[in-house]
Amino acid sequence: MLADVPVEYQINFQNPATLIMDGIIDLHHDIMTFLIFVVIGVAYTLFAALYHYRVDKNGKRAFETGKLAGRHVNHHAALEIIWTIIPALILIAVALPSFALLYAMDDVGQPSLTIKVVGHQ
Repeated sequence: MLADVPVEYQINFQNPATLIMDGIIDLHHDIMTFLIFVVIGVAYTLFAALYHYRVDKNGKRAFETGKLAGRHVNHHAALEIIWTIIPALILIAVALPSFALLYAMDDVGQPSLTIKVVGHQ
């Protein structure tokens, strides 16, 4: 296999040649980890709601006849605070390393060659 060339049906990144690309790959893996947990949590919540609020053959909802009978929750302050804070914390956990990587990409160091390009239309 040749080094640093894409191959057919390649799924992952190529081998990084710079520290910046290594940081991009690490950031990608971190964001994908958060994404997997969020997708699992949302899918669980969706299927749990579909299961608990299903309608049987007689037109009765499952929560009216089962263990959830009589439990109607309209407002729950702690739950609303939690589902506001958790996404904010996830966004902060993604933003901090991405800003650090963005500022690292902006630093060019000491270039050995500078090229001036002028374009005219």
